[in-house]
Amino acid sequence: MRKQSFISGSYMHIEDNKVDVPEVSVLVHTFNQSEYIEQCLDSVCSQNTTFKYEVIVHDDCSTDDTTEILLAYKEQYPEKIRLVIQEQNKRSQGHRVISLSLPHAEGDYVAICEGDDYWIDEHKLQKQYDALQRHPNVDLCFHPAKQYRNKKFHSIINEYYSEETVIPFENVVEGRGGYMPTASLFIRKSSIYPFRDWFIERAPVGDTFIQALGSSRGGALFLSDSMSVYNRYSIGSATAGNLRKRSLEQIANQAENYRDCYNQLSVGLSESEKMSCRIALSQLIFDLSVKALDDGYIDLFKSLFDRAWPDKHKKSAFVYIVWLARYIHFCRPIVRKKLAHKRNLVVT
Repeated sequence: MRKQSFISGSYMHIEDNKVDVPEVSVLVHTFNQSEYIEQCLDSVCSQNTTFKYEVIVHDDCSTDDTTEILLAYKEQYPEKIRLVIQEQNKRSQGHRVISLSLPHAEGDYVAICEGDDYWIDEHKLQKQYDALQRHPNVDLCFHPAKQYRNKKFHSIINEYYSEETVIPFENVVEGRGGYMPTASLFIRKSSIYPFRDWFIERAPVGDTFIQALGSSRGGALFLSDSMSVYNRYSIGSATAGNLRKRSLEQIANQAENYRDCYNQLSVGLSESEKMSCRIALSQLIFDLSVKALDDGYIDLFKSLFDRAWPDKHKKSAFVYIVWLARYIHFCRPIVRKKLAHKRNLVVT
């Protein structure tokens, strides 16, 4: 049966040539990533599997050539690729992108690949699918990734074990969103969808709570093969966006949202699991306190730091170290420029 392209609400959803229900849905999220998206889609669409899979590409109103590239790939893979093309940028309006793509997924399993990342093993989906069949009580599978910076290999990240291992929920939560490469995630859809209200309304970073929710029933299954590439600080990526200065209200609201989400996540958990949630929240609030200091919000830094560091005696010494470290960090380029000027040097 063929369905015509249509516009619903504020986005255009193109869906053609649907034949039968796929076993796996691959979510590709992109925004202004014309430099990377072809390599991403080539790697995703060339997977060798014994099951049918679909590729749902969410384009968050790109202003470069990304949309045109997606339409070309849609023509090349009409029965595999489905497009969700936004007419307004949803992330800037506070929406979780995955909340706009996952509802279209028809598979029982979901894999994720951001538009600036790509896969490097044509059997990746099959390996992860088979792994979860071997572990029916586990809902999430992931693996290490090769990290690239400025298109050059930098390191292998998230390489925890040399063999297949089930990792406890507590480790995942305390590792926060960086515990797993996004392009490595392979999840039973029922573990994360339908979305919790608090995830849609409050979650500051989707990866953090997708990993936690996916691991809450039976931990996370780790495979030792590196099967994806993570492009750090690429154009249009979340890591690149994190480098920008944020307003005082944005940082304060993010801290409150983290607190609310971890409180909701903790409902029904064991005491050790709740403790892991408190540890993760403390770490994230501390990170935000440093971000506040970096951006010049001194009072907010003090407030967040008080909440992140409960030991008053250690806090007084530790806050001094933090202040000193950040002061040295900011003063270093100023000192270098003054020294260079005195020596008639040019500093780049």
